[in-house]
Amino acid sequence: MKTLNFIRKFASIHRLFNYANKQFEKDEKHFIRRHQVLITWRDYLMDCQRLKIHIDDAIIFPKSLRKAHEETIKRVKHYEDELMRKKAKERYEKIKHYEFELGQLKIVVPYTPKEIIDEGNKLSHCVGGYAQRHVDGKTTILFIRNIKEPDESFYTLEVKNEKVLQVRGVKNKPATEDVQTFIEEFKKQKLTKKARKAV
Repeated sequence: MKTLNFIRKFASIHRLFNYANKQFEKDEKHFIRRHQVLITWRDYLMDCQRLKIHIDDAIIFPKSLRKAHEETIKRVKHYEDELMRKKAKERYEKIKHYEFELGQLKIVVPYTPKEIIDEGNKLSHCVGGYAQRHVDGKTTILFIRNIKEPDESFYTLEVKNEKVLQVRGVKNKPATEDVQTFIEEFKKQKLTKKARKAV
């Protein structure tokens, strides 16, 4: 009923059922049951709204609903990827002050969501799932690297509200003594009130 009520904003009941039946008959291989036409139609119209497409009769009643929906899915994904990249760039500018070097180790601030996803894959832990939260500013993901091997994943650090929440190496391995010493110094120089004022 929610789906039906949503579509009724755009079409009368008579036109709605006529169009839905025609789409079902035209594409029975794709639409196994008739109600799937309505679900696809709702999703397509919601995508059109998200993409700020002017909604007229030609948009409401595409010749092939399935093809039109496949096209909006691609466009929404592209739009969301672009939006994510833009947000990631803005986020990087806000947190790049966390970059830090001491001895043989350094903190690297990720520039893209993909870097966070790749980090999780390389270290076999779940940080990839934090990419969206990082970009949205709900948490901060940082990478610990060996200065001699700056492109090799080593440890991942999560910071929230100026506190270190967790440090994880390959397969969630806890920080070694050397890494922990490095983190303690990072906290003193980057997460204290004095460091925040300097920023």
